[in-house]
Amino acid sequence: VTDETAAALAGEAEEDFVVRLGARKDVRSIAAHLYEALRAFDEKKVDFILGEALDESGLGLAIMNRLKKAAGYRIRRF
Repeated sequence: VTDETAAALAGEAEEDFVVRLGARKDVRSIAAHLYEALRAFDEKKVDFILGEALDESGLGLAIMNRLKKAAGYRIRRF
């Protein structure tokens, strides 16, 4: 999740389960950390991932495409 969402979740979710990818406005940081996070989830064999959507323009589009592929296009909106 973004740093902003992680801060909002403070006290609501265990820190061990929250993976920060960077500031919401810093899509380069999010992109740089995304693959590492997805690999870590694979290694830990997690059952599901809760994430947040980004604006689907520019690099945000590439990030969202990667997340959708990683989810096998099984997306639930909350």
